[in-house]
Amino acid sequence: LLCASDASRGTPAAKTLGSRIALSSAGSCSITKDWDCVFRYTTEATALGAGVAADSVRSSAMTSIRADVDVASAAARTEKDRVRRVSYQRAAIGLWTKYMLPEGGADPHELTVLKNANAADQQVLARAEAVALKKQQAEELRAQQRAAAEERQRLASEARTRAREEAAERRRERTERLELQQPSRSCCKVCSSGCACGDSCISCSKTCHKGRGCAC
Repeated sequence: LLCASDASRGTPAAKTLGSRIALSSAGSCSITKDWDCVFRYTTEATALGAGVAADSVRSSAMTSIRADVDVASAAARTEKDRVRRVSYQRAAIGLWTKYMLPEGGADPHELTVLKNANAADQQVLARAEAVALKKQQAEELRAQQRAAAEERQRLASEARTRAREEAAERRRERTERLELQQPSRSCCKVCSSGCACGDSCISCSKTCHKGRGCAC
């Protein structure tokens, strides 16, 4: 068909072949429950003159969709877990609204009940999520406060350690200065003026010819 001319594709034989292809494609889409694909190909088959067969495929698809809606609705009514229940409700509402509800038509009672239940469950979930979010935020705030307190303690500890080290260093320096200022106990004579030379003191301008003594 793709290689045929426009005139050839318009012949009854070509249309029959095209409708068979479209119906076969619609059947394949039904297996995977790709309903948009099913309705697209049945519309194509109807345009090619296979309206009766296309209606049969569409009717079969609608039966399957209705069955899926019923299964999802029943699961939503019995499901205890609210999150899964909302998922079932959304699946049923989505199929019903897209394929089963006539365009511009009012919601049937069963669909209205399903939507109301879904809205109520979503409100409960939203409140639960808000509470969980506040709890998470409070926990994060407490964690931040704990971290800040630990950091303050660490900084204070480091400051105390530095203060002790600096105080020890000052004491050491003060001790060294005092030791330098005080004469050694082994000195026999302290040269307050002049320079030590052996056991006595001489003028610093003179040269000492004695070995090291006790003068300092």
